[in-house]
Amino acid sequence: MNNINIPEHKAYCFNSWPLEFRRVKLYEVNPENGNWIDCGTGFLQLKKHDNKFSIVVYSDESHSFEKEMHSQKNNIEDLLDSDNDCIKLVNTLIDYNREYCHQKESIITWQDGANSDLYRALSFQHSESCNSIWSMITSLVPQLCVDLLDGEPTEDNTNYSVFDRPTSNNIDQIIDDLELDSNIINSENVIVDILSKDFLDSIFALMEEFEQNSDINGLHKIFQLIRRVIVLYSNFNEVFETLLSDEYYLKFFKACEYDESLENYRIKVPHKKFLENVKFHSVVPLPEVRTIHLNYRLMYLRDVVMPRHLDEQSLQRIATMINNNFSSIISMIVTTSDIWKYLKENIQKNFLVAKFVHAVLTVLKQNPMLSIYERHQIFINLKVNNILSEFYGYLNESCIGAKQMIEISSSNDYDNVSKINTDVSFLNHSNIMPIDLAIEVYSMVCEINPGLLRHAIHESSSQFVKSSKEIIPNTSNSDVFHSGGCTKRKLETNEKNVILSESSSNFSLWATLCEIFITSRSESIQVQICTIFKRILDPKTMDVPERDDSLSLFYDMGILDKLMDNLLNESQIITNCSPLYSARVLFCDILATCVQEHNYRIKYKILQNQLPQKLFRIATSPFHKIFSISVIKFLRTCLGTRDDFYYRLFIKYDVFRYIFLIIGQLKVPRSRGEGSILESVIIEMLEFICRNNIQPILKYLLENYIVDIRNLNDKANKGSKCRVFLRLLESFTAIAEADSSFNNSFEKLGMCSFPSTSVQFNSNAEQCEKNIYDIGPNKKVIQRLPHLNKEINHHADNKVNVINETKDSDIKHKNDTIGGMEKKDVSEVFDKSYDGFSECYKEQEKRLLRKKKIGIQLKLS
Repeated sequence: MNNINIPEHKAYCFNSWPLEFRRVKLYEVNPENGNWIDCGTGFLQLKKHDNKFSIVVYSDESHSFEKEMHSQKNNIEDLLDSDNDCIKLVNTLIDYNREYCHQKESIITWQDGANSDLYRALSFQHSESCNSIWSMITSLVPQLCVDLLDGEPTEDNTNYSVFDRPTSNNIDQIIDDLELDSNIINSENVIVDILSKDFLDSIFALMEEFEQNSDINGLHKIFQLIRRVIVLYSNFNEVFETLLSDEYYLKFFKACEYDESLENYRIKVPHKKFLENVKFHSVVPLPEVRTIHLNYRLMYLRDVVMPRHLDEQSLQRIATMINNNFSSIISMIVTTSDIWKYLKENIQKNFLVAKFVHAVLTVLKQNPMLSIYERHQIFINLKVNNILSEFYGYLNESCIGAKQMIEISSSNDYDNVSKINTDVSFLNHSNIMPIDLAIEVYSMVCEINPGLLRHAIHESSSQFVKSSKEIIPNTSNSDVFHSGGCTKRKLETNEKNVILSESSSNFSLWATLCEIFITSRSESIQVQICTIFKRILDPKTMDVPERDDSLSLFYDMGILDKLMDNLLNESQIITNCSPLYSARVLFCDILATCVQEHNYRIKYKILQNQLPQKLFRIATSPFHKIFSISVIKFLRTCLGTRDDFYYRLFIKYDVFRYIFLIIGQLKVPRSRGEGSILESVIIEMLEFICRNNIQPILKYLLENYIVDIRNLNDKANKGSKCRVFLRLLESFTAIAEADSSFNNSFEKLGMCSFPSTSVQFNSNAEQCEKNIYDIGPNKKVIQRLPHLNKEINHHADNKVNVINETKDSDIKHKNDTIGGMEKKDVSEVFDKSYDGFSECYKEQEKRLLRKKKIGIQLKLS
């Protein structure tokens, strides 16, 4: 290094800078109209050849450049030197050109040596890079440099290109000129004027003078001037960088307080006071924080100060600046050494470190256009350092950071806060609890990259299984119940209980989330955990080994059993306001996701636990309307798989018994649009069965519930004109016509076969034998052959369905019954046990059969 001259040393230092600080945009002058043309964006490098330095700009749009950059991140200079298919936007010798100019602190222009009509310009993303290159050029060819910045007005120089020095007399003229000069070539000179130090100092000094004299009109004019600068000249990044710099940002936001449109409504927002009390917490050691300050002030300007004044173009430009700054911040986090080790060591000791991780994930979530490499690097560091597992201390509120958050949240006045920490800005963190922070982090991780949370869950589960085997050598994996340090199997001695309880540091993250899901009184937390479960169980985001491990943990290691044991306990009577009630409703959504995405595992659990029957018993004893809707949606999801397993299962457990009891007790809607959601989901499920012609279920409904469907069709004809039940009856007709066994049986009884336009079912008392169905090992008889004594007449217009009773049927009794059962209130129906209800049902049916038998005998006599 001692033998390197000064320019070569500067070039060597610049080439070692991060790529983000070497990003430039190249412009060239169009010789036809004199306008600047954007020639692309790339990265600048200084090269030396034969003792001469060259300016080389490599394009970042090359297909191989990003891949090479990711693979050689640790040695950027080698990457740019390798020329691996990198497109060069410009490659010119420094001493070959003329008239080098330094403008606006971030632009360098020059005239090409070979073509005097060709002018080029480099616009740097960071002014520090521009100053470094300009210093390099001036040291090499000072005779070819023209520094326009030397000609800028100083404090003693009041000669402006466009405007005069701002005073109370000419401020109106300046406001008008700002709007007139915004769309002409002179706009660059306007920017040079208004961003000069003397001009800004004069404006803010004038504002203080108006404040002292209580000149409200003058203060309104100051705001109008500031607003026009922001809106009309937002395409110049220097406007925001200057006005939001540390020197001027408080004065700028003070001027924004005099918004005349707000004062008309007697609203005054103290922006300056708020920003004076805001404190930047340096949570992790970052090399440069100026970009973070600028980004915060930009977002405050966009979202709070001027959301009513900014047009679409200005909003888009501010959003572009914010995204570029976020990219720089994330790149700085990725390239900073030992930052992740620091996070892992301090995340449970300081809740601000945990909030820093939360903020990084929020940026990744809200800005999907960030560099793929930077996102991937953050994911790798989160996984390698197992950062997500460190949030377990916030889930159970046991770590130091969680206790800090609880103390701050419980402090309601300044004195209590001052006892905890002298920093009053900690009050800004009093609106979130530790468990909320951890759940939000896990939820965002699942939305961005679910594999990270799966890895944390597998790590915690493997640690717990290992520790359980060490404590209890005879324990197998299937016996371990992941509940944060407990086992499903009953321990044989009290000593083992004590030993296992002492291993609280070993936990199962998934089981802890289950416990919070069951017991939390916050519905928002339960909804977030439900979403987390569904994303974790989604096989579309898993590799094959990962899918097997995750599903085995959920189905075989006790996670699903834990949810079922706690949520589907029929002995627990809960109210609609209970946290367990909302957890049950969301659990049906999790089960529906499992039915859609998984195959044999969920089928085994459904069959083993008799889920359809159990869910309906819980939903109807006592009756819970919202939970019933969730259960029926779950059944609809099962039908949507078009799997014969679920068809046989529904027939076996007679789940439609509950469905027809529920819909039979609902209020009859008078017209369309007056029905309930519960009625809608039931009708949609019946419509799906009819539309897809599910033969097993249609035959099952024909044999068991045609009386209920006829009565419901009667109700629909009088009220909402719902056509679902009519279509079901038409499907029954088609099934009966196609089934030769039905025709043969009726022909033996001396009846005609089914005509195409009408169907007539006649029966007598001797045909009242029950049809036996084998439903399991107990050979239980639950089905019967219905005895239909009604006639369905299909008119030519297919719009009206009339059901005529036989002459001996009591029409009044028919209108007061549903399937042979008198109508009762919903709660009265479902408060009874099923056995008592079944006996009542059978007894009333026997009475009807006896009545019909007597009527037939009287008719024959």
